[in-house]
Amino acid sequence: MNRSLLLSLLALCLLFVTGCDAEVEGDEPGECADGTDNDQDGVADCADDGCAADAACAGDDDDTAGDDDDTAGDDDTGDDDTSGDDDTGDDDSAGDDDSAGDDDDTSSGGPLCTADFTVDFPYGTSTTLDGCLDWSVESLFDYLPSDPPDFVSFTLNLGATTSANFDCEVTIVQQGICGTGYYDAADATNQTTTYALADCGGVGASYRQTYTASTGYLELDSLDSGSVGGDFTGLPLATTIGGFLSVDDGTGVSLSGSFSLSLEQVVGAQVSPGACAVSDVIAARALSFLFTHFFEGFWAYDVDRL
Repeated sequence: MNRSLLLSLLALCLLFVTGCDAEVEGDEPGECADGTDNDQDGVADCADDGCAADAACAGDDDDTAGDDDDTAGDDDTGDDDTSGDDDTGDDDSAGDDDSAGDDDDTSSGGPLCTADFTVDFPYGTSTTLDGCLDWSVESLFDYLPSDPPDFVSFTLNLGATTSANFDCEVTIVQQGICGTGYYDAADATNQTTTYALADCGGVGASYRQTYTASTGYLELDSLDSGSVGGDFTGLPLATTIGGFLSVDDGTGVSLSGSFSLSLEQVVGAQVSPGACAVSDVIAARALSFLFTHFFEGFWAYDVDRL
């Protein structure tokens, strides 16, 4: 082969190589979101390794490590999706099946209720009521920007029967709430407690009616509305209300017992708090009653031993 032909072939090869650089997906603006397999390797856009660092492919939700830009459930671990998924240890705002470490699971798995009451009648007879057979809670709140909502009032319906045709229920309406403490049953402006006994078991025919408390007290020892501040209007709010009730209608038909109610309420608009209804007088009376009866029992026991 002569020298001139060899040089011509070499020049042609160099021209071919420099003019046919290999195409790479994502080396031109817009290639990672144009729906085209630009480098003809069988994968396009974000599925191609060439687009891994492109802004159009950042924060997708099919990875196995936690990212925090998803808006729907996926299989990430430890992200903050806003709907239910199967993540472990995330902070979803809706119910899912996470195993630990998030803020939407409850140990109970649902509402919890205990409400055990005793009704005492004149001449020593009594009956018991389980107020958790058909119960509901409706509360009003004062919302605060930096603190959990404050209870302003509540209505507790504690039914001791599941039949709509029977009337056996304790209803407690308390306004003027300003924290835990003692609330006076005689304060008709702020408290109304009724106990309907028309269809309760163990109630004599002459007592089958509805009673309204006129004396006694409601002791609230638990009022919990979480740990987050802000306006919860129209939103679910996990709450717990617990305490002890001891009231009388003035005729010798009395009701007493403890209760604890935990549930998630969808709450209404903000309500401004009224005058505080906690009663120091009732607290003193309750403590005096307990003190007196304790020592009466103590001395009676001591005398019996002699």
